[in-house]
Amino acid sequence: MGPGYSRGWDIWAWADQFWGNYASIIDYHFAPILEGRDCFALEYLNDLMWRSTQRMGAGGLATVAQSGIDLALWDLKGKLMGQPVYSLIGGPCRDKALCYVTSDDLDWSIELGFKHFKVSNPAHYDMGIEGLNMVEEKIASAREMVGDKAELMYNPVMSFNVEFAVRMAERLRPYGLRWLEEPLIPTDLEGHIELRKAINWVPLATGEDHHGRWTFRQLVENRAVDVLQPDSSGVEDCQKL
Repeated sequence: MGPGYSRGWDIWAWADQFWGNYASIIDYHFAPILEGRDCFALEYLNDLMWRSTQRMGAGGLATVAQSGIDLALWDLKGKLMGQPVYSLIGGPCRDKALCYVTSDDLDWSIELGFKHFKVSNPAHYDMGIEGLNMVEEKIASAREMVGDKAELMYNPVMSFNVEFAVRMAERLRPYGLRWLEEPLIPTDLEGHIELRKAINWVPLATGEDHHGRWTFRQLVENRAVDVLQPDSSGVEDCQKL
């Protein structure tokens, strides 16, 4: 998404892969609200955008589009001030970050030098015992391949209900997962709370599809997850998180 140009710079921000939907929201909804305003007033501009989406329902496409604009505004601010964005939000706190790879091609990932791994999901809760067996076989194979010193994560991508997630977590207990990621749909707050109480041997991670800081606030206040993963909240919201 290119919200515009400033002093000869092309300002870009990546929000997600479904470009057309978000671009339309930016062009026809947010642009008329933002044009002509102070690009340094980031919190004010984000508040304007957030308030403008309330009647249509904040979250989802609108929040992801807003995140793209927020990232572009931070990029613009950094370029105008001649500073990297990390300096504008408090400066660096570490000189390196631990990385993992999301891939089912573990041989190739190991060859590339990765030491921690996340694998995809082949099952849905309606598959019952067949799904449990299928996932356990996959995770067992992955653990054998990467070894006991590697962190291993598993992402069901909203494919489970609470009952199936509990059964799956019990099945995968011997394999020492670093976390179980996004097993439930993001709107099921009660399910997240119930699941967190039901299993204490594997951390729960989520947030990729929780759009905006308000949804994360509910998770945190209810201690429903262990790892937050805000994919589309922009710099402004991530700072508040």
